[in-house]
Amino acid sequence: IIDGYVGPRRQLLVVDDDDSHRRLMRELLEPLGFTLVDESNPLQALALLQQWHSEGQLPDLVMLDVAMPGMD
Repeated sequence: IIDGYVGPRRQLLVVDDDDSHRRLMRELLEPLGFTLVDESNPLQALALLQQWHSEGQLPDLVMLDVAMPGMD
């Protein structure tokens, strides 16, 4: 059982077309202090990353499903 995290708070982007997978990641990681942004559409996730990049910020980690509608 993971019950804590020591270190700077990290922002994570979770990209998965399955709502239950995104919910699971949120339920596991937010209580540890991680900030999660989730997206179900890979093309919208790319647009979000481009926006963040133009603003000089990016997530610390991107977790993504490798097989999704519209883009694998």
